Amino acid sequence: MPGIPANITIAGRTPATIKGRVAPLIDTAEAARGGFRAEEGLLFSPNFNEEPDWAIRYAYDLYAYDGYGGLDGSNVPAGFDYMYSGERWHPNGDISGAGAVPGSQPVAQISNFIDANEKALIIHDESWGENYQWGSDIVLTKEFDTQYAELFVEIKVKIKPDWVWESAQDGITGKESVMKLMRVGNFRGAPTDNRYTFNTGANQGPLLFLNIGEAVYNSSAPRGIFKGAVRHAPYSTGPNIFSYMKENQASCLSILGDGTWHTLAARMVMNSAAGISDGIVQMWFDGNLTGTNSEIEWNRSAELNGIGLNSVAIGGNADNVPFDESLKHEQWWALKDFKVYDRVPARYL
Repeated sequence: MPGIPANITIAGRTPATIKGRVAPLIDTAEAARGGFRAEEGLLFSPNFNEEPDWAIRYAYDLYAYDGYGGLDGSNVPAGFDYMYSGERWHPNGDISGAGAVPGSQPVAQISNFIDANEKALIIHDESWGENYQWGSDIVLTKEFDTQYAELFVEIKVKIKPDWVWESAQDGITGKESVMKLMRVGNFRGAPTDNRYTFNTGANQGPLLFLNIGEAVYNSSAPRGIFKGAVRHAPYSTGPNIFSYMKENQASCLSILGDGTWHTLAARMVMNSAAGISDGIVQMWFDGNLTGTNSEIEWNRSAELNGIGLNSVAIGGNADNVPFDESLKHEQWWALKDFKVYDRVPARYL
């Protein structure tokens, strides 16, 4: 693990096996500053600035399981284990070169696209499909060999200053436009099992989806939302943990599109056993607790008692179609400083 000073010990703070193939598990720049010692329980913190630029190579560039497509996983960003992507307007087209759209952006890239001094994961959302259809997609997944009773995830987000939400554009009361931000859960399949069966895999769950977006509820004013969606094990739909980014009537665009980075975080704690609803979700926006549910039965099967959390992911698709598909409209949002802990960091307590 190059770059970590000799006086910093990481033993006992990582899973038994580090699955990432290239990147250090811990942000080495943070370690050099002494920050790692202050961050008890830090498991994963990729530093995009320390890695070469990366981008999706063609539409539907995947690495869904070990050995997928005869690949070795080197097409996955450093530090992550698996990825899924889907888009219609890639500059290179599909794997055969068909359908290329010159001038378009890949659905995902890690680069200086929005800041010459700092890299971020840039996701381009494409406006296509019908209302309430989930469109272009990118998911980067990290798996741990250790299963944890609790995981805490944190990430920084910003969106394009002129981002358009379909819900805000239409102004229809009760309408909601969202995009997936992070996921935390359990995967108990074999290395060669598909990680991206999307709600149909017997080896998935429990799972917490963390979404951000814009909603118009009981007024004409769109409001920024940060929402958790529960999926039980065996896989089934559970309650939503709903929260506003801010308690006033602020829109998502006015908050995340203000040109600064905003920090979103969540804690997921397993229930003690099937039949006992003592699992937890907590969510924070810019350090403020915005949503809590402490009565979740994550695991509903006695056969699965003892499972924990071993999978996290960032990115996702959006239920957002503000423009006609013929316009091939793209708009970016960006992520950086993704961190995973096995406890709530002291700065949140």
